[in-house]
Amino acid sequence: MNNKLSLITCNDEKILASTPASLFFWQQSKSLFVETASADGELLDSLAFRVAQKPTCLLTHVQRIYYCYQARLDAQLYAALVDFLIILNRRGLAISRRMVTGTKSALNAEQFASLVTYLQAPKTGHQSLPGNRYSIFSLGIIGTTQLVKVTEDKNQIHVDALSLARDFIEYSQLTEAQTVLESAILAEPDRLELQTELLELYQSTRNVDGFNQMLRQLTDADMDVPDAWQQLSTYFKGLNNVE
Repeated sequence: MNNKLSLITCNDEKILASTPASLFFWQQSKSLFVETASADGELLDSLAFRVAQKPTCLLTHVQRIYYCYQARLDAQLYAALVDFLIILNRRGLAISRRMVTGTKSALNAEQFASLVTYLQAPKTGHQSLPGNRYSIFSLGIIGTTQLVKVTEDKNQIHVDALSLARDFIEYSQLTEAQTVLESAILAEPDRLELQTELLELYQSTRNVDGFNQMLRQLTDADMDVPDAWQQLSTYFKGLNNVE
C-alpha cells in the first residue's frame, strides 16, 4: 500500500469546525479500492445493488462514495452520501463530517449545503435530508418500497451470485457468502461452480451443521448431488473421529 497517495482529506474547518486536516482515504488501499472510476455505470449499479441488499455494510457505502467521487458524478455522489447518512442515523458523526467535507470538490454548492445543514442540526431527522433519483433510502423520492425491480429488460441490474459471494468472502463476510450461495444453488442447481464454492466454504469454516442442513434440502428436493458432497461428508466424519 502506498501511504503517500491521498484521495480525500478533511481540511474545511471553517464550515464544519471539525478536527485539523487529517487523511482518511488511501487511494491504493485494497479494502477501499474498487476499480478505475468511469461513467459507464455498470460497477456503480452493482455497488448500489449491494447497498440496497446490505444497508449496514459500511465498506460498500464507502466504495460507492469513493467511486462516485473519482468519476466526478455529483448527483450519484450526493445520493450515496445521503444514503450513508440515513443508515448511520446520527451515529458516527466524525466520519460523516469527514466524508462530506472530503467530497466537497465533487459536489455542487446546493448539494454540499444540504449535507452540511443536516449535519449541523443534530435534532433534525433524516426526513429533512432531500434525496434525488439515485438515492435508495430517502423518503418522498421513491414512491415504492421495491428498491430493485426484476424485469426482463436488457438494461436491468444483474449481479451474479458467484461474484457477489466471492466479494463477501474477500471481505470476510462468510455468513453472507454462504447465504448467497445456498439460495443460488436452490435456484440454479445445475451450476456446479456454485456448489464447488459453497463446499469449499463449508470445509474452510468446518461448518458441519450448515453442510448437513443444505445437503438435506438438496436431497429432499430430489436434486442431483455431485460426488463432492459425499467426499466432504466423509471428510467431516473423519474430523469427528480424530477429535
